[in-house]
Amino acid sequence: MHRRVWLGKRAVLSVIATAVAIAVAACGSSSSSSSASASNAAATAIASAASSTGAGLAALKSAVAAHVSVNHIGPTAAIGKPIPKGKTIIYVNCGQPACTYQGDGFQAAAKALGWNVSTLNTEPTPEAVQTTFNQVIREHPDGVVSAGLGQSLYPHQLAQLNAMHIPVLSGEGAQETGQQGITYDPIGPSEAAHSMATLADKAIVDINGQGQLGSVLLGGFPIVKVYTDGFTNEIKAKCPKCTQAQLTIQPTDLGKDAATLIVNFLRANPGLKALYLSYGLEYSGLPAAAKGAGVTLPYIYSWAPDDSDIPLLDSGAWKAAAVDPYVDIGWQWADAFARIFTGQSVAADASFPEGGIIWSKDYNNVPAAANPFPAIDPNYQTQYESLWGVK
Repeated sequence: MHRRVWLGKRAVLSVIATAVAIAVAACGSSSSSSSASASNAAATAIASAASSTGAGLAALKSAVAAHVSVNHIGPTAAIGKPIPKGKTIIYVNCGQPACTYQGDGFQAAAKALGWNVSTLNTEPTPEAVQTTFNQVIREHPDGVVSAGLGQSLYPHQLAQLNAMHIPVLSGEGAQETGQQGITYDPIGPSEAAHSMATLADKAIVDINGQGQLGSVLLGGFPIVKVYTDGFTNEIKAKCPKCTQAQLTIQPTDLGKDAATLIVNFLRANPGLKALYLSYGLEYSGLPAAAKGAGVTLPYIYSWAPDDSDIPLLDSGAWKAAAVDPYVDIGWQWADAFARIFTGQSVAADASFPEGGIIWSKDYNNVPAAANPFPAIDPNYQTQYESLWGVK
């Protein structure tokens, strides 16, 4: 989970490993992105040759247009039972902006339900995460939730929490809901890859269904490959007149020579029309490096914009981004806990609004303000409180 994924891109490189949306040192597979792309009914209805004709492009454009705004939350079924108050939940915060955004959203939702939330700060290393979750175990809360932390970072602690029957929720993690001890994740690998497929559809439309597209893959994090595959697999499936090139950079390149590597990649592929960044920090220093080399940047696409990226979208420096809805995730976590605490399934929370929202100046939907980070549905609070039977 995303750089805001998800996040403070100009911050220390530790954000990479937890950047809620992307940076997780856990495992994933490209098959998740393939299945996620296939789940997009609107896009699937468009034949693989769709982008070769004007009619196909129009259909693709229409499919993307369904993902530019949302006026409803994911769950629709009311809890239907009294939600117990006084529950204690621990939020494990990676310390980066993305984690803080989601933690703030969850704190507000928990307050509406009369719960107590304490925050434990950690860093994105196995040692730090395991130490933090050992403390969670000692405190024995009613539930625990974190963002961007895959099961492989704390396998023994997760197993112990499961044995203690403490629900463990995640966001932008490496496991889907119900996998490897994770009780619930509203945006697991397949959901994130689905968003990337929608972003790829936008890129196909922007380049008129033909030409070369590039992608910059941040190595070292399998989940990032899942997200990137979601984008590249969709291009392959939906744009027969498109070709692709990919550059892999390493975390140690960020903040150092990443911009130079990307510019060299662009020089080696002079006809590139669009460039997908698997992590927003890859953009840092890129405009200056490109200008110095006399290279014109192609359309830029990315996953999980944070507050510093919103001006880039508003100015058109970034053509489009798939949003990691931090605030909304916090409230959907609370909804899942409410169902768990009333003996219900989290199946009602299985879906997230629209399967991915795209922000772009083209749609006039880029938020005017970045602080606090905007929700994708401005009326989310009223809708959740209605489901919960609270005011």
